[in-house]
Amino acid sequence: MESLRSEVDKHNIKVSIVRPSTVRTDFSNKIRRDSNVAQHALDSIDPGTVAKTIVNVAKRPKRDVNMGLLAKGFLFLNAISSVLVDKIVKER
Repeated sequence: MESLRSEVDKHNIKVSIVRPSTVRTDFSNKIRRDSNVAQHALDSIDPGTVAKTIVNVAKRPKRDVNMGLLAKGFLFLNAISSVLVDKIVKER
């Protein structure tokens, strides 16, 4: 997305990056049901909230929108050590 942003800027095209931490889906509901964890890390943002955010960003472009603490945390960790983030994500 960063590369795309750079490439299309000269055409006055705005690129926004929306990063929801995790979105509540059938997949995340299945994991919660099938696991023995009371509060799973995949408990997260409602899909409607993500959709509304995307529509709002399309109307009023922002460079980046980080939704949820987990998204902000991973972004911070990635800035410090992308290798660490790759390892954490791979182990999940």
